[in-house]
Amino acid sequence: MFRIFLCGLLIAGTALAQSFDRAKLDQYFQLLESNNKGMGQVSIMVSGQEVYQNAFGFANAQTNQKANTKTKYRIGSISKSFTATLIMQLVEAGKLSLEDPLANFYSKIPNAADIRIKDLLQHSSGIFNITEDPELRTWIYTAQSREQMLKRIAAGKPQFDAGAQVAYSNSNYILLSYILEDIYGMSYGSVLEKQIITSLGLTQTRFGGSIKADNNEALPYYFEDEAWQLISPQTHLNAPMGAGGIISTAEDVSRFYAQLFSGALVSENTLKMMMQTREDVGLGIMGFPFEGIQTYGHSGSIDGFQSLVAHFPDQQITISAVSNYMYTNLTQVMIGAAKIFFGMEYELPTFESKRGGETEQLYAGAYSSADFPLPITIFWEADQLKAQAEGRTPISLALIEEHHYLAKDAGLEFMFDVENKTMLLKEGRREFRFNLNE
Repeated sequence: MFRIFLCGLLIAGTALAQSFDRAKLDQYFQLLESNNKGMGQVSIMVSGQEVYQNAFGFANAQTNQKANTKTKYRIGSISKSFTATLIMQLVEAGKLSLEDPLANFYSKIPNAADIRIKDLLQHSSGIFNITEDPELRTWIYTAQSREQMLKRIAAGKPQFDAGAQVAYSNSNYILLSYILEDIYGMSYGSVLEKQIITSLGLTQTRFGGSIKADNNEALPYYFEDEAWQLISPQTHLNAPMGAGGIISTAEDVSRFYAQLFSGALVSENTLKMMMQTREDVGLGIMGFPFEGIQTYGHSGSIDGFQSLVAHFPDQQITISAVSNYMYTNLTQVMIGAAKIFFGMEYELPTFESKRGGETEQLYAGAYSSADFPLPITIFWEADQLKAQAEGRTPISLALIEEHHYLAKDAGLEFMFDVENKTMLLKEGRREFRFNLNE
C-alpha cells in the first residue's frame, strides 16, 4: 500500500496541496498549544508555494503576546545552510575553491595547512567544537570579538586529522563566516542580506542580535510549575556567527530551502555537490530518510529555541518548523506533521498527565553505563519520576509517551526498555546505553 502511495507522490506531489487533511494538522498544533506542550510556527510549501502555515503559543508569555506567522525565531544551526550557500556562491564565482587550505586565511588554527574549505563545510576538519568549551557559559552571553573567538578555537585540541572522519563542530562555520567577511569586505549580516535575503525577498530574516520582543521576536521558554519560565540570559549571536546566528520564520526558512533546490541561489551542479553526503552530512545540509523518501535539510537548537527544515526533492515539498518551546525534540513533532500531510497513519497525542499503568517499581533502580561517567538512579517521588546522577541534584522527568520521558530543563531524554532492563539516555546527538544493576 505504501509503495502505491509513494509512486503517486513521485508522479504528482502537487496534488497534496489540495488533498491533505488541513483540519487534522490544525488540531495537532492546537493540542500542543492547549496542553502547554509547544509553541512556534510551521510552514509547508509545494513547488515553492505555501499551502499551509500555523502559528501557536506565545511569542512573549509575560505579556500574553500570541505568536503569529510573522514572529521571528532564532533558527540555530539552520544558519549553516545559509552560510554554506554563501560559500558555494563564491566557489561558483571563482573567488574561492573547495580545495583551498584554511591556512590561506587562518594559519594559527591547528592543522590549518591540511584543512580544506570542503572539510569546514562537511565537518571533516577535526577542529575542536567551540560549544564544548567547559568555560562556554562564562562568555557566550556577552559580545565576543573575532580575535577572542579565533584564540579559543585555536586553543582547542583537534579531534582527528583533517578529512579522516566526520564530527559536528560549530567552529567550522564560525570560521567560514569570517572567511565570507574577509572576501566580501563587509559584515556577515551584510553578506547575507546582499546575497540571499534581498534576492529571495525573505522579509523576516536577518542576522540576529539581542531579542526584541516589541519587534515581534519570540522569547525562549520552558514550562514548569504550571507556568512559563523565561530562559535567560541568551547567547550573544556574534559568537556563533553563521553557525547559528540567524533569526527567521518558518515561512522564510521553507522559502529559502525551496529556492535553493530550485536553482535560484546556486547551479544544479553546485547543489549536487552540497547534497553529496558522508555519514549523512553534506555541505551545509543533511540527508535523511523519511518513510522511504529521501529528504534533505537541517536542524537547529539554541537557548531553548528549536528549528527543523526538511525538503523532499522528488515531490518538491518543503516543511519547516521553528519553536521557542517544545516538550520534546522538534523532530518528533515534525514527523507527526509530515505524516498527517502525506496522508499516512498517525494517531494524535493525548498528553495524559498520569503515569498510566506504571507500578511504583517500574523503571526504579540504579543504572550504569560503560560510556557514561556516573551511575544514574531512577526513582518515584510523590507520583513523579526522577533521575539522579551520583553526587548530583535529582531532576524531574515528564512523560512523553509510554516508556519515554524528558528532563525539560536539562534537555535529556530517557527511554526505558522494561523487558531487557535497559535505559537509553539521549543528549542532543549523543546516546548512552545503561543497564539496570541487579
